[in-house]
Parts: sequence; C-alpha cells; structure tokens
Amino acid sequence: MALPGTPALFSVPALLAVLAPLGAPLEAQLIPPRAGLVLNYSHKQTDREYDKEFVVTIEKADSNETIFRSYFLEDAARGRTILPDTVSRREWLGARAIHVGSGIDSLERARNRTIMALSRRAYQQLKRDRRLDEVATFVIMVDANEMYRVDGSEELVGAAPETLAVVIDGQARNVAALHVRGHYSRLSPHLEVVAENWYLDDPDAAWVLRIEQVVSGKTYHVRLGTAGTSPPNGVQQLDAALGSACRASMYGIYFAYNSAALTSLSEPTLRQVATVLKQHTDWSVTIEGHTDSIGGAKYNRELAGRRATAVKERLVQQYGIATSRLSAAGIGLARPLTTNATLEGRARNRRVELVRACGRSSG
Repeated sequence: MALPGTPALFSVPALLAVLAPLGAPLEAQLIPPRAGLVLNYSHKQTDREYDKEFVVTIEKADSNETIFRSYFLEDAARGRTILPDTVSRREWLGARAIHVGSGIDSLERARNRTIMALSRRAYQQLKRDRRLDEVATFVIMVDANEMYRVDGSEELVGAAPETLAVVIDGQARNVAALHVRGHYSRLSPHLEVVAENWYLDDPDAAWVLRIEQVVSGKTYHVRLGTAGTSPPNGVQQLDAALGSACRASMYGIYFAYNSAALTSLSEPTLRQVATVLKQHTDWSVTIEGHTDSIGGAKYNRELAGRRATAVKERLVQQYGIATSRLSAAGIGLARPLTTNATLEGRARNRRVELVRACGRSSG
C-alpha cells in the first residue's frame, strides 16, 4: 500500500537510477548497516525512575534485504517472542515511514518503512528541502505494549548539523546529527504527537540518535548510547588496550534489566575476550562491573559484583579460561566516566571493564 502522496507505482529500477548504491558506504560512515550490528538505546518516560534498554540488532544485510530484531531487553528476559523484521532494499532507499518500535509479537506489524533510520530518499529530501511532508513514524505506548502509526511532517531545526556523543565499537565519538521537529497525528485511536528527533547525518545509515516525544501527555526520551558490530579488528583493539593501558571498557556485554543474567548478544564480545586471554596465558585480569547511579550505591555495588562474577563464570565454563587468572569486582556507581544526569551519560557508565595486573609480564 502506497503512503499518501507517494506514487503507487514507483519502480525499483527508477529509484535505483536516482540514488547511489546502498552497498557503497561513505568513507566517513560510522555505523554501517551490517550483520552483527547492535544499537543499544536508553528509553525513559517521565513517570519512571529508571531507564529501559532497547536494542536493535541486524541479523542479515545484503543487496536484497536487511533482517532486524528490535526489542526491550526485559521483554527478551521474560521469554516473550521477538519477531524478526525484514526491510527490503526498496524500503531502505525510498520508504517514508520510520519504525521506532519493538518486535514483540503483540505489536502492530507494518510494511513500507525502515527501522530506526531515515531512508535514503527521506534523508536527501530533508537535506534538500529542510522539510519532510507526509512522513510517518510509529509511537510505542510502553505501558500498554501497543504501537501505532502516526502521520505528519518534520522540519530541520537550525542551519547546521548538531553534534551528539555516541560510543561506537567501544570508543566515545562525536557525530553530526540532523535535528528535526515533527508533528504527527492519528484519528483512531486519537493521538497527537510532538517530537524532536535527531538522525545521524549519513545518507546510507541515518540512524535515529535521539527522540524527545510527547504522546498523550507523557514524555518519552530515547537516546542511542552505544553501537557496535564486534569489529573484525576487535581482538587486536582489546589486545592493544590491555597491553598498553592495562584497562579496556567493554560495551558489548549485555544483561537483562536489574539482573546478572547475560544475554546472547554478549557472546561475540566474550569470544574476543577469551581469544585475547588465550593469546597471553600469563595475563591475569580483574573483571569490573560498573553501573549508572539509579538505585543507590549499595544496591549497584552488589548488582555490579554479580554481573562481573557472571562474566567470569562464563569465561571459565564456556571458554576454558583458568579461574585462577580471573577475579571479579563490583564497582557500581563509584567510578562514572561521565555524568549520570543524562540518558547518554548513564548508558556510557553502564559497562564492564577488564583490568590487567600489569606488574606481571605482558608477554
């Protein structure tokens, strides 16, 4: 079904002739849409004291389609069915709707949209005209676990891109962002939505970086905290960090909310840690658990300790690392890297760090 104002018969060859190949990323592209990518968002509404973690993962990305899963970590931890979403090449290039929701089985399914990103066509129109008319987004009604499409328009705010901080493959980076203000509505159920959105300034992967959204009197805050692909040189990067600085922050280790249960998303990073430790059999490492400030010092110290212990046990039991080489410590909120006053700050502070005992031989 064509979106309002969009020709019903818009051929893929014609669209491809207008737009550059999606598979040729820019040299400056920071977060390419490739298999293994995990986008970890912090989600908060004004009447809730804590942040929810919302992840978008890519399971497949080729010239024909991209397969996503998007969900709140707590839904996966509760055993809810997480359905895959497929976005075709045509949608990546030309869709006018942006899906910003969860793939749990009870939510409305939709087509002709991208997931947590502008399509190439929408990006180019926004850059050219400073406005997107007849654009649509999907709002998450978290309390009711419902999602609705709302239609409206967006316009650029300011004359130049803004700068936002995101942790990409473990490194804090400043990225250029397109700041837009949008108004959307729906007749049944009646919804009026006012939002300010920030998109990565990249035509091939204009990911949602931040959302400030008011729906039915509630304000929803969404911020991309970390993005990672378990890069091919991840082992070398970790080896270099532990070899020179004797410390490495790990953002690819994920836990269920308020829990020390490791999720399956953690396995690529754990494999890299195990590989490095097997290459340096004389290294001893302390696994530190760090949290944000929500929940108080004592609670966070205990939770961080249980999480660090869970990482240690997984490395020992699944990857064969000698337990004598590993220790676990719960640091909690005591050593923040940045402020806990913002969503992105709390996301950066939630991490696991590996600390090498540098008094011993570095091998």
